Amino acid sequence: MRYATGTGKFHPKFSSVPNFTAKLVSSPYQEKDMVDISSGCGTIRDFNVHLKVREGNLEAGSYVFEYIAYETNEIE
Repeated sequence: MRYATGTGKFHPKFSSVPNFTAKLVSSPYQEKDMVDISSGCGTIRDFNVHLKVREGNLEAGSYVFEYIAYETNEIE
């Protein structure tokens, strides 16, 4: 497949929609820039991460990402 989407849940839930970022930590590709990653969080309870290969189809294997989710008042 050319792209994949994964979802996750926050436990416990946030009290407001958190700021959210994700980055690809490892994949079957030696060059990390071969796979584009985007992510989103529109609720207090879950998020999604999208992976898309630049050319062809995603290689079979493990794709590991790291994310940070926080409410604005937690960092400031």
